[in-house]
Amino acid sequence: WLNQKSTQKKYLLQQIAALQVYIGYAKKGYTVVTSGINTIRNIKNGDLNLHRDFFNRLKNVNPAIRRYAKVADIIAYQVKIIKQTKMTLQQIKETKQFTET
Repeated sequence: WLNQKSTQKKYLLQQIAALQVYIGYAKKGYTVVTSGINTIRNIKNGDLNLHRDFFNRLKNVNPAIRRYAKVADIIAYQVKIIKQTKMTLQQIKETKQFTET
């Protein structure tokens, strides 16, 4: 009977030791994951910032191009293309030439 209590205490101490080892592994794993997630976040944000800056730069028209005489003609052609595309899409919808599968 006394021997059983001693064995049980020994077993519980082994479990506690094993759980402390697992806690150490969990802490290391959590640190690795957190570090990896932060690295990915920094890369993603850096990439998004680069794209944002690039597209913001595109919004600023080069003064030499702004003064170019054919800019108005190019814009007029763009407007015509957009209008023609809208009309064509409307005609396709009305005639039902193409259907969704």
